[in-house]
Amino acid sequence: MLQLIKAGHVCIQGGGWCSTVQECIYRARTARGSSSFMSPVAFAGHLSNSPLENPGFHNWNRVFIRYCDGASFSGNVNEPLIVSARGHSMRLFFRGQRVWEAVMEELLTRQGMLNATQAILSGDSAGGLAAFHHCNDFKKKLRGDTIVKCLLDGAMFLDMPSISGVSLIKDLYRKVTTLHNVTSLSHTCTSKQDRGECFFPQYNLDSITVPMFFLQSSYDSWQLRNVIAPAIVDPSHAWSLCTTDLSNCSKPQMGVLQEFRQALLRNFRPLLGHPMWGMHIVSCLHHTEELYSYLWNGFTRVNNMTALQAFSKWYFGGGVVQNIDCAYPCNYTCR
Repeated sequence: MLQLIKAGHVCIQGGGWCSTVQECIYRARTARGSSSFMSPVAFAGHLSNSPLENPGFHNWNRVFIRYCDGASFSGNVNEPLIVSARGHSMRLFFRGQRVWEAVMEELLTRQGMLNATQAILSGDSAGGLAAFHHCNDFKKKLRGDTIVKCLLDGAMFLDMPSISGVSLIKDLYRKVTTLHNVTSLSHTCTSKQDRGECFFPQYNLDSITVPMFFLQSSYDSWQLRNVIAPAIVDPSHAWSLCTTDLSNCSKPQMGVLQEFRQALLRNFRPLLGHPMWGMHIVSCLHHTEELYSYLWNGFTRVNNMTALQAFSKWYFGGGVVQNIDCAYPCNYTCR
């Protein structure tokens, strides 16, 4: 029971999005769409109970919210969609926002999290995007004197054009927010931009009121392969070797990747020097770190600090912790 230790860490699982009915039908038959197909998950990294792997957080109450919708727990469609699949009818629910509300109700009223004196909301990838959009609400649901901070792992998805010159991820987010009827986004953003754009963290930073820490690769492997050079705009697979191993990139390709890094850093620039915003930006080719022990508290470092050390210093110390790695290939600790 959460009453035993008054420190709670809620982590939201990632797993992409579905932007069409057909994609969501497929997703509904997987562990990313239904608890019927889920297997147990080992708690590692920031969820580990080992004082060696996860000092400072190993004895917290840890909750892992399995990803069971396709819109970062933001969908809000009243009625299920009845579809036909493989000769059978099935119901698709686009109610991620309501799943979030139900999980929080369970944790707060039945599991005792309302008694927490400290609380962290984190998430990786699409789960990190969920943590971003629910961070303020997470704080509001807890007691006013609870210390609340949020951690986003590999969730700074950028509104950037692919090598074709078109922002495919913006089109994806517009479809996701429409299909799932995402209505909980910041009004500060939606009063000026469409919902698809407001799904991006970069357009919502000024709406965040809770201290937030970013774990991020400046050469995010998922974004390089799905935003910058996805197969649909690279039919000859000229980029496939580059986006799986940076040492294989040609000079022009590396130029594109450095532009991605610079765009990422530009979005972080307004946050520099402010203790509310922590960051640990590595120049290694990977996507997320928090749930992998070898990345959370292993060999990889920035400014001689692991991700755990940087987050701990920021969370417990309260000062400015903003580690930004030099450009590839300078970090010899990348593995």
